[in-house]
Order: sequence, then structure tokens, then C-alpha cells
Amino acid sequence: MKVTFNAAELDVLAADLESVSAQRIGVRASEVVNRVITRFNDTQQAAQIADINLEPAYVRSKTDLRLAAPGANPRAEIVTRGDLTILGRYNPLVQVRKQPKRAGSQGAPDGVAVQLRRSGATYQPKWFTMRLRRGVQAGAETGVFLRERGSGKLKHIYGPSPYSLFRHQRDTRADELTDDLARDAQQSLAQLLQEAL
Repeated sequence: MKVTFNAAELDVLAADLESVSAQRIGVRASEVVNRVITRFNDTQQAAQIADINLEPAYVRSKTDLRLAAPGANPRAEIVTRGDLTILGRYNPLVQVRKQPKRAGSQGAPDGVAVQLRRSGATYQPKWFTMRLRRGVQAGAETGVFLRERGSGKLKHIYGPSPYSLFRHQRDTRADELTDDLARDAQQSLAQLLQEAL
């Protein structure tokens, strides 16, 4: 086997590769990171509410996507805000127990059914609803409560929040995100080198 190298061509190739500066690689790397994190954000938000009865606009309002700036170590973030979601966002319906037929009888409250999942409601017989207050004024939202046995204190019941739903998506889709990033980075670097050559 005989291999012949043309030294002049190697010099041209080396010059072309040197034109792929650290700055160009940093710009391309940030583009890759931003593409991948944007895809992941769209996918995970759709998955968050696939069977959870929250409005997409509400989930988006609690989520900030911070894209990477061009540089050697691009960093993008998805930040979620808020710890708890009141059950009023999940369409609570007071259940009514039928009373024996009497004049003016409307039935007695008998727990609350909350549409936490799109596929079905969660019913608790000891829950009840109350209008939430905004400072000293009556608020526009409804909360779901439980009176604790013994103390009689009211316990405010909350549902899944965008933060907890995002954390679940992050934990279950971490490998998918890593694979997508590696695949996109490899393709993008190959394209950058091809452009230089």
C-alpha cells in the first residue's frame, strides 16, 4: 500500500481549520444549547399538562426560559416559580347529598370533587370550598380546605404545581435531553468544520 501526501494541500487545510476560531465555536455551541433547551422546554410543558388539568398559559406564566449567551461555556436555564397551586385552578365541584324531599330542601354539602387529572376527578368527602381573601378584601379565587380533627383548624389543600411537574419531567427526561444535546452538538460541529473546508 502506498500513501502520498501533498504537503501544500495540508498547509491549506490547516489554515482553513485555524479559521474555525474559539469564538465561532462558542457562537455555534450557544446556538446548539439554545435549540436543544427550547425543544426540551416545549416538550416538557406539553407533557406536564398531558393529564394534569392546568391551563397551558398558567404553566407558561410560571416558567422562564433563559437562553445562553455566546461564549466558551454556554449555559441555558429553565426556571419555574411558585411552590403550590390552589385547588381552585382545578375546577372544584361541591358534591351535594340528597335530602329527603321536603319543601325548600336543597341538600347538604357532601365533600368536593376536584378535576386534578383530565382523565378523572378526585373526590374527598371532608373537603369544602371557601372564597380566598386578598388581604382584608374578598378575593376572586376559591380554595379547598379540610378541618383538622381535634384542633378544628383549617388546612388549605393544594394541588400539583408547575414547579413539581417540571421537576418530574426533568428527572424522567434527563437522558433524552443529554442525548439530544450530544446529537445536535456533533452535527453542528461537523457542519462548522465542513463550512471551513
